[in-house]
Amino acid sequence: MTQPNTERRNFLRHPIQVPIRFRIPPHRGPSFLAKTEDISAGGLSFSLSREFPEGTLLDVTIPLRAIKFNMIGSVAYCRQDSKSGLFKVGILFHEDDMSFRAKLAAEILKIEEFRKETSRRLGREVSREDAAHEWIQKYAEEFSKFSE
Repeated sequence: MTQPNTERRNFLRHPIQVPIRFRIPPHRGPSFLAKTEDISAGGLSFSLSREFPEGTLLDVTIPLRAIKFNMIGSVAYCRQDSKSGLFKVGILFHEDDMSFRAKLAAEILKIEEFRKETSRRLGREVSREDAAHEWIQKYAEEFSKFSE
């Protein structure tokens, strides 16, 4: 298996915050809710009050607009933030789910077009993070259905 630090560099991370639900297979324990801090075609990261050992398998559900994607991944890293006390968890996807990657790429392209359009409209450069945040707010209703 590729080392997590090397693998993470293969994919551009996007500061997209969406709700996720995950469980430790075989689904005998509780499910956890979190919000991504960033996401890429190769994985995602989030913060949580619980620690997960590196290598822990997780079954992650990610909503992208009207579709929910289920991915299997493993914990690539889990580091406690000294200020918040939360654990930043990085997940490396195992499956090469091309439908997820295609949908993610389409969403990222839409956000980039939205960023460019908003920058032109406002007459100033809008950051990718700000554009992603506004994009998510625009479609928040669709994402909120996920956690019900």
